[in-house]
Amino acid sequence: MSGLKQTLSVGVPAYNQGRYLKATLDSLLAQTVAPLEIVVSDNHSTDETASILRGYQGRIRAIRPDTHLDMMAHWNFVVANLKGDWVALLSSDDIAKPNYVEVLQRGTERSKSAVLIRAGWETIDAEGRLIEERKLLGVRTVVSPPQTFLEQLLGPKVSFAAFAVRKSAWESVGGFPEQCALVGDWGFWLKISPMGNFVREMPVISQYRADYRPAIQKRRLVPWLQDEFILATEIIPKISGQFNGAFAERVDRGKAQRLFQCLESCSVILEPTERPELVSFFQKWALAIGLGSLENNRKWNRFLTGKRVSQASGMAYIKSRIRPLYAWLRSYV
Repeated sequence: MSGLKQTLSVGVPAYNQGRYLKATLDSLLAQTVAPLEIVVSDNHSTDETASILRGYQGRIRAIRPDTHLDMMAHWNFVVANLKGDWVALLSSDDIAKPNYVEVLQRGTERSKSAVLIRAGWETIDAEGRLIEERKLLGVRTVVSPPQTFLEQLLGPKVSFAAFAVRKSAWESVGGFPEQCALVGDWGFWLKISPMGNFVREMPVISQYRADYRPAIQKRRLVPWLQDEFILATEIIPKISGQFNGAFAERVDRGKAQRLFQCLESCSVILEPTERPELVSFFQKWALAIGLGSLENNRKWNRFLTGKRVSQASGMAYIKSRIRPLYAWLRSYV
């Protein structure tokens, strides 16, 4: 492929989000640089998705799995049907800004060893009103292994609404981890982290739609926690092993910190009377990552007694005061 421009395909996994699908497709068809292809997979939707796709014949390619697939399996189905050297996925309720393809394409040319391109994004509500802008200011323009792995330990540093991955990397690791129900994208970033560089492009290229499905946090809480358990006990140890245990202490510390971050989130989402259902799960999780008994842990006792669990510390407070200034300065770099 030396000397040849790398191609980029965009896939749209769609399921019962017909009310937003037209806006998603229109945004992809209005790019400053056209992708190699736009492929939409209808995961057996029961709403108006199929009729909307018929109106785009000749401008996109529509596909459909034989049966309804779980989310990670559907993402893998979409990528398997994309022809580009690089592939991007955009949810069927999100919006690509006009520079979406242009910026991702530029990122693929920044480093010959790149396996992942990530860019900035906005979070919007149901009506398209801006909630937040994110630019990944805390990561370098080009990050190499093992830092690609270490930076992901406490959470994903990539948005599903603003990424492209080298398709050969997706093939090498077996795609998105299908044992995960919700956060397989994070698992995937971890899986490809030893394979090459992660490139960050500063511009905001998309809009990620959130906050329009009431109570979804609580409905998805248990599957999300189960995914976190899989990441901590299966995926992260496997990837860590590829670095010959060089970061074992840091990895163990990160897994423990992530457990308590999840505990904090649960203390916000759940009423005190709902928390006992998760006691045995968190205890099993702590034992599985070598943390031992939680019996005398202050944060655990706050959770059990119905109080808010906080990760705050003096240093965290200082960082919270400095971060806005830091972000402002970095925006001019």
